[in-house]
Amino acid sequence: MSAPATTAGAYTKPPSRNITRPPGVGTVSGSACTYALSSIHIFAASWASNQVSVVQRGQPVPDDVWADTLRVTADYQTGIATTRSRLKDAHIPETFPAYSDLADADAAITAAIAAAKAKDSAPVMTIYNKALTAEDHLVESCGALQDTKR
Repeated sequence: MSAPATTAGAYTKPPSRNITRPPGVGTVSGSACTYALSSIHIFAASWASNQVSVVQRGQPVPDDVWADTLRVTADYQTGIATTRSRLKDAHIPETFPAYSDLADADAAITAAIAAAKAKDSAPVMTIYNKALTAEDHLVESCGALQDTKR
């Protein structure tokens, strides 16, 4: 498929959701969220370099880039699953926003895989914005679980 002509606007960070740690829940080690945060950050950076930059020039993403995407992108979902498991192990209620943030990160990566399979450049910017939003939301929700006093 050909790339849509685009004049992508700058990403706007979402406003704070003012998340606090749930009552009765102790602090969680920073490493609990590191897996997902690393995964979504690296995914977004790679997507920006390989897909976004091409689409912003009004070109279709090359087949070899889609092939590389299919080869490595599913690995990022492992980090999200690991964080989800660690939050459950820490007895974080599944109603806590980090879980929906993890689902959003997973959905962005899943959409990237679907776009790569279809070699469809059309959703590239939407996927990128979803990944950045998921990352920003995870930083906030996971930060609320950690003891930030040093």
